[in-house]
Amino acid sequence: EVASGTPAVVFSGFGTIDLVSELADKSDHEDIWGTGVSQALTCFKDKSQFAKCLEFIRSVEEQDAALSEIEISFGATPLGLDRNQKLVLRIFARPYQGANIRVERLGGGLSSAQTFRVAVQDGHGATTSYAAAKVGPICDVKREVSRYERYVSPIVPVGGFAPVSRFVRAGAAGLGGLFYALAKEYDSTLADVLRTKPDAAAEVVDKVRGLEEHWQSGAHVKKLCVSALRRTFIDDATMGKVAANLGFDWEAVEKTEVRVKWCTQHRDLHGLNVLLKNQSEPLLIDFGEVEEAPASLDPLILSLSLLFHPECKA
Repeated sequence: EVASGTPAVVFSGFGTIDLVSELADKSDHEDIWGTGVSQALTCFKDKSQFAKCLEFIRSVEEQDAALSEIEISFGATPLGLDRNQKLVLRIFARPYQGANIRVERLGGGLSSAQTFRVAVQDGHGATTSYAAAKVGPICDVKREVSRYERYVSPIVPVGGFAPVSRFVRAGAAGLGGLFYALAKEYDSTLADVLRTKPDAAAEVVDKVRGLEEHWQSGAHVKKLCVSALRRTFIDDATMGKVAANLGFDWEAVEKTEVRVKWCTQHRDLHGLNVLLKNQSEPLLIDFGEVEEAPASLDPLILSLSLLFHPECKA
């Protein structure tokens, strides 16, 4: 429960323990060390296999040492990555002959997960992989994969979203990583363009609207109370804390029935989740919140992020 991606070996001096043997038999298999080889997350050794148990522990030490040799560089601005966040990045980089990982924070949302742009380099300094990385609790990363497979890859046109290149589900305690393949040219965000070339931003936003056309074309109309609509974003307990600041009869408003156009939305479409090539061609990333919602939601979030997202205020 605390660290679901941690491999474990159970060593018993009492012979076969049925429960532990059953757990080992049903254990998930993952590429724990980034070697391309899957192994059980839980294995069982009894007293007759003491030498094999020691051999297993030595192999863990060797694999951990190999990962530790992969350097992480981040320029002049320290990122404050902890050991497990670094492990996720190193496990991703290893199959690409990674000797160094160049990491740049992308900003991202306000959740516990963090988003980075990464470039993996081999021992000769050649770049072997570019990616946008989402690093966070394994349960959140799994949820994002599920939403990506349901709402994004079958519907959004190719070229409008970054395809998933790797999913790290084990090896870094409770953290995992989702890595979206990028081309080198996607080196800016919509927030950058809004800040530096605001006259060009409207054209980019039009193109983002085009990327979501497949979602919008499948919209249907729902009739529901304003209170039900509000609960999809703000629960009753949170609403109770802020209601006194509204300055109008919000309870009367919440009883009103409205007809709402409903379709798939990104639900976290701030300026940092739109990457740009040549500061003009958009690409959507970060699909952890994607699901059906009011069809007006993404335009509203994109607009309001300029006021409320700490990375977009500039």
